[in-house]
Amino acid sequence: MSKIVALDIGYGQTKGVSEDDDRLIFPSIVSKKVGETALSDTIQSNKDNFEVCITKDGIGDEYYYVGDAGISMSSSSKRSFEENPIQNSNLKIITATALHRLTDDDTGKHDINLIKGLPLSYYSQQKERVKEDLEGEQFQITINNISKFIRIDNIEVLPQGAGVYYDQLLNLDGSIKDAELYKKPIGIIDIGYRTFDYLVMSKGKSGLILREDLTGSMEDGMNKVVKGVQKRFEKNYKKSIHLQKVEQALLWYNGKLFFKGEEIDLKPYELEAKDEFTEDVIGKIKTEWNDEIDHLGAIIIGGGGGKALYKNFKTRFHTTIPAYNGIYSNATGFMAAYNLSNKKKR
Repeated sequence: MSKIVALDIGYGQTKGVSEDDDRLIFPSIVSKKVGETALSDTIQSNKDNFEVCITKDGIGDEYYYVGDAGISMSSSSKRSFEENPIQNSNLKIITATALHRLTDDDTGKHDINLIKGLPLSYYSQQKERVKEDLEGEQFQITINNISKFIRIDNIEVLPQGAGVYYDQLLNLDGSIKDAELYKKPIGIIDIGYRTFDYLVMSKGKSGLILREDLTGSMEDGMNKVVKGVQKRFEKNYKKSIHLQKVEQALLWYNGKLFFKGEEIDLKPYELEAKDEFTEDVIGKIKTEWNDEIDHLGAIIIGGGGGKALYKNFKTRFHTTIPAYNGIYSNATGFMAAYNLSNKKKR
């Protein structure tokens, strides 16, 4: 029997949840491994670092650093969605890595029913292509000396942002969690690393409907905050710095950056950059939603940026509420929607 796994592969981080509610999160970064390095033993000894070997017929073994290990190899690392999804060579590597980590630790065959999301800006045009590229895909993947054979039997592709709504409304098994919310018109703002998606579920004559005229995606995300920190550092210190060094400091070292023997606190820069980005998003949302904002029962803010910016948004929109499962909300929402759909079929 196939195992059900939902993945939200974002520009910044990959989030996943299994039907058993096992979860994982790691940076959507891949670095090609070339030869043995001093880092290899360290990576293999840390379960949160992924040294990945993918074996495919006719190709042989290919080795990669994925996630935090990919960030460590900053000179050659690449984010999963630096190109659009169907053109990206790293999509399958990220997918395979996540599926390996969300299946049982045995070396047998693992059949997967996969639910994954696409940014709204790509969804309509690319959902069928992504389905074609991944459905039926099979590979042997070894991570930290544990080898598995994985086959994707079936794939459902859903729009990111919609997962945040279903996560707020439904339990993981598809049962209703918040009946009152179902009765209200709802706005969703899903802030990722490179984009933010927005949508409105409005009350129609026979229930809630998706307002396509109030739904879309914009090419701004939390990477704009990181770039804002980078810009402020460079202005103050008159020295250029690699964006990934800034990201490492914010993600791993609580905002502390070591530079020329000095420990520099980037947190004040980050607060300024968050305020600036919040005002930018709010301005765009007001333009897109206009007076409809005043008629929403709640605005749910989700995605990786949702947690970071919730307080900023709450001061501007008093009806703002955080996504129930935070950064996992798209993945858990995809799983809930899938289970609800299967209940209806039965």
